[in-house]
Formats: sequence, structure tokens, C-alpha cells
Amino acid sequence: MIGRARKEHILANPNNKQAFVQYLGDLLEKGGCQVLHAQKDADTLIVSNAVSCAVNKRTIVTGEDTDLRALLLHHADIRSRPIALKSESKTKKHKQIDLLSKKTRFGPLICHVLQFLHSINGCDTT
Repeated sequence: MIGRARKEHILANPNNKQAFVQYLGDLLEKGGCQVLHAQKDADTLIVSNAVSCAVNKRTIVTGEDTDLRALLLHHADIRSRPIALKSESKTKKHKQIDLLSKKTRFGPLICHVLQFLHSINGCDTT
């Protein structure tokens, strides 16, 4: 039977959305991908995984959230392999930001207090 409901209506229900995410994760794992599920906000999980991956290989994080940029600048180790934040916005030109060169340019003090500055400035913007 083919469903006629719009995906927006189906995914508006949190239970449907969670079931879809779980199903998609299962399919990806069966295909050999590593899947991590975040309990709440995924930004911290994304950043910690990216930073640990960058120890051994060049790492690209795709996202628009400024929280990702602030977290990556704070937690990235400048001795690691390159870490980039890639924009996939439909309205902006696709670009990659080399976070380690930004971290070097900003310096350790700015990157250390960046989380605080970001939080008092409103957080969670794209």
C-alpha cells in the first residue's frame, strides 16, 4: 500500500521521526557505516567524534549550525589532521572552512572563551 501523506506531516510526530531515524540508522549499519545516536542535542556528539577522527585522518563536518563551529574551534587539537566545516546551504555557495587555521589565527585565549561568548550571544543559530 502506498502512503499518500506528506513527509512533513508524518515527521512532525516525534514518535514517527524517531522510528524513521532508527530505521535509517539500522540500514546504514547493515551497509557497513558507523552510526551514533544522540539522546538530545547532537552537536557535542558530532564534535567529539570529529575531533577523535581527526587524530588519524582529514575530517569534514557538514552543517550550518554555528554551535558546531564554536564547539569545533574550542575542542579541535591543532596538532591533529585537518578539520573542515562544510556548508551545504541551499541559499549560500558551498564552502569549507579550515578550522585549524582559524583556531591558529584566533589564538588559544579566544578559542578557550568562545563557548562562553557564543552562549551569551544567543547560541543555536544557523
